[in-house]
Amino acid sequence: MGSSGNPLASAQSARQVCVLDFDTVYETHVDFAWRAARRMGLGAADAEDVVQEAFVVVHRRLAEFEGRADIKTWVFKILLHL
Repeated sequence: MGSSGNPLASAQSARQVCVLDFDTVYETHVDFAWRAARRMGLGAADAEDVVQEAFVVVHRRLAEFEGRADIKTWVFKILLHL
């Protein structure tokens, strides 16, 4: 039986693997994260610290990102939890 008859193989081929580069994610979303932290009421120094901490989490967990939401939403949620 070929892979077309195997439901597991079909599910795996239908699922897109999301490969993201940390540097690209950082460059694309760091300004957004900083503005969001400031809008949450943090001072400039505290916003900088929280954003840095958020991107440490992003770096550590990027391989776990499944792409079920936009990457910007995921970064924001990490920031919000910090």
